[in-house]
Amino acid sequence: MLVLLNGLGALGMKISRLKDSGDFRVQLLYRLLKPLAEHAHGYLKLLFGHQTHTIRIGFTTNTLEFRTDANEELIKFVRERVATAS
Repeated sequence: MLVLLNGLGALGMKISRLKDSGDFRVQLLYRLLKPLAEHAHGYLKLLFGHQTHTIRIGFTTNTLEFRTDANEELIKFVRERVATAS
């Protein structure tokens, strides 16, 4: 596997939405690559009002991307939380 991954600058992995896929963090490939990996982004699910919203967080770019429809009220709510986070 090391020969295959030698010189690879980026590797994208996505978790299957199948219920029987289990927790990706315990899968062999993830455990092998984890010491060498830098996470570029992650997703945050947020219950706001009566809807669940998904926000993509860019770790290397310091960005937030709303993956679901967002109104000004939600954006203000998230902005206030991010500004006060340390």
